[in-house]
Amino acid sequence: MYCSKCGVENADGSQFCNKCGAAIGQSVPETNNDALKVQIKETGQMIKGSFIISIVSFILLIVCIANIGPGGVRGNVDDVMIIIVLFVFLIASFALGFYNWFKKEKLDKKLK
Repeated sequence: MYCSKCGVENADGSQFCNKCGAAIGQSVPETNNDALKVQIKETGQMIKGSFIISIVSFILLIVCIANIGPGGVRGNVDDVMIIIVLFVFLIASFALGFYNWFKKEKLDKKLK
């Protein structure tokens, strides 16, 4: 039996995956290709989520920068911290999105 979450083969009759701990039910893919298809679909969803977070972070970052007064950010530490946190979210979400994109490409090649 293959785990529908991570694709690892488990002993017949197992209730939980030995690797990820997910419940193994009747809807478990019967072949490794089915498990790969599930992984590809989940990775595609993570890519979309990562890029949505990137877009939202970018918009919020632009709004925060646009709201900085004529005196700059010298006196307001809160503005600087918000900008830094949003910039970190932006970079991290882009990195996660590209990581998952390359992971999906690798899984696609494995499936073929």
